[in-house]
Amino acid sequence: MSAAIVGCATIFSLVCLAASSVRAQSEPAVVHVSTTVPSDARFEIVQSSIAVKGTWKVDRFAGDVYQMVRFTNREGVSGWSSIRRGSHPLDKVRPGTVNYQLFSSGIAMRSTYLMNVNTGATWMLVEGSSGMYLEPLLVED
Repeated sequence: MSAAIVGCATIFSLVCLAASSVRAQSEPAVVHVSTTVPSDARFEIVQSSIAVKGTWKVDRFAGDVYQMVRFTNREGVSGWSSIRRGSHPLDKVRPGTVNYQLFSSGIAMRSTYLMNVNTGATWMLVEGSSGMYLEPLLVED
């Protein structure tokens, strides 16, 4: 190869590297924070990167989801509040094994989903007048 071609290739590589670096700095990273648990662990903590309010404890066997809250009747005390979940026609549980996964996008609290990993049944976190609940997302035929 001639020295001119090698020089052009080197310059092109540096320009591409600089362009990708600038693009990476301008795009905010979306972070979904989760504890590292064994694949067969029953419980997991998941937190949205946008707010402490989005801290969840998930029972991956039963699909129960709890939100971390500060108790209003006990100053300075935090705990877990159960999130109601609507029934889903595709929801089937295999006893004694992981059945559910929680996903929180890090963009908005409303982009938090619970999914049955065996059937695909999915719920979306919704905040209503009576608090947070998991609303089933149905599949259109």
